[in-house]
Amino acid sequence: MLRLASEAGTRWTLVSQTALRRLRAATLSLSSPAGGPPPANDSWLTPQLLAPTWTSAAGDVTLASCQAGEPDHSDSGGTGVATLLPPGRSVWYDWAPTTSGPVTLRLETTTDLAMRLYRGLSRSEWLPVQDVLPGQRQLSFSARAGENYHIAVATRPPFETTAPFTLRFGGPANDLLAGAITLTGANATSSVDSAGAGTEEGEPGYGFTLETPHASLWWKWTAPFSGSVWLDTRGSEFDTVLTVFGTDPPDTTSRIAENDNHSSRPGTTASAVRVPTTAGQTWLIRITRRDAAEPSGLATLNLTTSPPLDPWPRWLAGFPSLTGPAALETADPDNDGLTHLAELALGTSPLAANSRRSLTPTAIPTGWQVEALLDRDALDSIGEGTPLEVIWQTSRDLLTWQPSPATPIRRQGKLSLERLTLTKDDPPFVRLLIRRAR
Repeated sequence: MLRLASEAGTRWTLVSQTALRRLRAATLSLSSPAGGPPPANDSWLTPQLLAPTWTSAAGDVTLASCQAGEPDHSDSGGTGVATLLPPGRSVWYDWAPTTSGPVTLRLETTTDLAMRLYRGLSRSEWLPVQDVLPGQRQLSFSARAGENYHIAVATRPPFETTAPFTLRFGGPANDLLAGAITLTGANATSSVDSAGAGTEEGEPGYGFTLETPHASLWWKWTAPFSGSVWLDTRGSEFDTVLTVFGTDPPDTTSRIAENDNHSSRPGTTASAVRVPTTAGQTWLIRITRRDAAEPSGLATLNLTTSPPLDPWPRWLAGFPSLTGPAALETADPDNDGLTHLAELALGTSPLAANSRRSLTPTAIPTGWQVEALLDRDALDSIGEGTPLEVIWQTSRDLLTWQPSPATPIRRQGKLSLERLTLTKDDPPFVRLLIRRAR
């Protein structure tokens, strides 16, 4: 999405280009911002005042605006409302703590918003303290009692996706064992933003390595039956380690099961375990971040008493409105050019054409680079199921295709960014083949 500052009577010429030598359909959607009054804290002159001991504040930037002379909170290149690329639309919060010490601010949202912290009295004297990088949701700093802090939450130009958000003080409630989330029933799913999570003193380490756990989150579940249960972290936005303990408090001797990456397939980072259950037994379940340097994100815990479904029926179950012909693997009910299998692999919605993502080509001096974001965990199976696979292929004539391995670059939330590098002498056509693994 691209946002432009326009004036009545201005004529625009919009051009869509691709670096690959192939023809394909393109769709252009043009819309104006939703109507309605701006939020009360749209301007830094009318910020929402946070109490010295505040815990959370809700907000929304959908109807917010950009003030004249407002700084660019995401360093996206915008310089003012009169430019073609204005800074993001923002809302403001002011906070004056009464005590000094380390502080973590978390931004809970379903989209990628910017957040920047400033300090100082008059606007001309404000100094930026810290901001959140794209894809991250928290910032930590050392607060000083009596200092005036100003918090801006804004969209990121030019991809100005908006959504409601919650600004929270401190880490998630189940960061501590005492705040463990209680799961109930025979099947359950729980997702928590891990931003601000840490580890407690004396927390048990891993059973497979001497490394220290990072950013632990806790759940507890009391088995309503005797038998077995499957636990997994599919849907998490970082590389997880899943551990189950049989005592409270937990220790190294009560570790029932532990897993880091249930599959060896490239790009998969979800963890999964199967544990025996005894009616009335309470389990403590921990999800930790495998790599301390990896950005925080959502941690998702899935609990089921039956073997997890294969990737295709599992994905289809998430869209109950798809029935009949619309539920076939080759269907495309939103007419965005992507079959259901492609939507599954790319992590997009089969019901929203504007969620469409495709291969992204870039010219380099030696040829081309083609990138794609793939949901590798969604393609994989747990247990004895049959996974799906994505194969990068190239062709010279669109008739004969050959495998061309891509390189994993990094994770972006729950997706894996992969890159295929081609020289000028390589075949010019690229596609992704999605099929059941053989």
